[in-house]
Amino acid sequence: MMIVAGVDSCQRFEVEGSVSQFDWEFVGSVLLERERRPVVVLDLTGRIVRANRALLFFLEEGTRTHLVQFADDWVLPGGRPAFLAAWARAIAGERPRVTVALKPTAFHLEPVFELVPLTQDGAVRSVMMVMVDAVASGLSMPLVPSNGVLYEVSVDGQGRPERLIRALSSERLHKVDTTVPCYRGLHGQDRPCADCPVNALGKENSATVVRLESHSPFKAQLLTARRVRDEVASVSMTPVDQSMYGGLVQARVEALGARGKLTERERHVLALLLMGRTLDDVADAEGITARTAKYHQQNLLRKLGAESRTDLFRLLS
Repeated sequence: MMIVAGVDSCQRFEVEGSVSQFDWEFVGSVLLERERRPVVVLDLTGRIVRANRALLFFLEEGTRTHLVQFADDWVLPGGRPAFLAAWARAIAGERPRVTVALKPTAFHLEPVFELVPLTQDGAVRSVMMVMVDAVASGLSMPLVPSNGVLYEVSVDGQGRPERLIRALSSERLHKVDTTVPCYRGLHGQDRPCADCPVNALGKENSATVVRLESHSPFKAQLLTARRVRDEVASVSMTPVDQSMYGGLVQARVEALGARGKLTERERHVLALLLMGRTLDDVADAEGITARTAKYHQQNLLRKLGAESRTDLFRLLS
């Protein structure tokens, strides 16, 4: 006789009064729908057998998922070799990560999937693909950082944002009111933002603006707009704090040093000069004389094509 009882929203079965087990298929379905990240499960033939609502939100509306061959129907031809190589590793029991160029994504991004083999009795029975990041084609930098937001807006004939289409963040998937403009739906304002990056697009395909926060000199938002179609633009909104600002400056210093073929000492001097330090400060920090510090300054200015210490700040832009 079989008795069925609910246990923490899972189904539990008592078989012949002695064997107790969970219905893992049901448990898996519940957990999959609660997962905020996009997830898709493939059988061993590469056919999609399950996809959660988070994945459906990430895809273009109307994209078919049930019984679709993932590699053949979704992956762009140029990305298939990398995906199939990762697929083979997952079937062998590994957990590789791969950036996949998909055709039906709503945000025109390439998702980064982690392929997780699902085993039964020691053998791989299916593969769960969890989206762990998303990047734009040709960019190595994530467009949806841990505390950022990515959204799409429709654009009118003058290139101005009209209404919010969809929004995505790593914290949650946003249910948006598609009848309102982005400045109302996301920012709670009654009028368009004065520094809207969509307005800054013009005839260009991308534009970036920095939105400063008045109450803090080291807090800002970096907004990048990209034209994905004539009537649609995507906007990436990334908060910038003091640590990120310092990291960006340091990265720029490294790039300038590589371009100017600066020595290691010259790179140290450049970083100190950009921090506003005097030549005496540089000498103390580097353990050299002020005359030697001035010599290094003259060399790095010449190599970088800068006319003065003040002109170095131009190179940061």
